[in-house]
Order: sequence, then structure tokens, then C-alpha cells
Amino acid sequence: MTHGKGSTNEVDIIETVIDRNQMKTLERTLIDFDQNIFYVVEDVRTKQNGIFPKRRKILSRWRLGK
Repeated sequence: MTHGKGSTNEVDIIETVIDRNQMKTLERTLIDFDQNIFYVVEDVRTKQNGIFPKRRKILSRWRLGK
């Protein structure tokens, strides 16, 4: 968690990585916690040189035909 300063008061910034199929559950949890919450969703596939290894392409697992 990172502390920051918003336009009107202090804020807490939390970054997390979740599977896409868990997003709706997380959204409900966030809104239950704070009706006025501000959050940003970003696709991790757009990141480069991070700690997440590139996924092999699905076709790389297949053997070429004879």
C-alpha cells in the first residue's frame, strides 16, 4: 500500500494482480467497502520487463504435422 495526497485529502493506493474471472467479485467487495471508491483496471499483458513471465503462445505447444 502506498499513501498519497489527492485533490482534497490523503488517499491510500493499493495495487494488486488478479485473474480476470475474479474481477466482478473484487468490484463488489470494493463498492461494499466504500460507495465512492475510485479504482482503475489495467490489463497486465500490456506490461513489459516485470516479474510476470511472458506466456507461451498456444501454438508453440503443438508439434508441426508430418
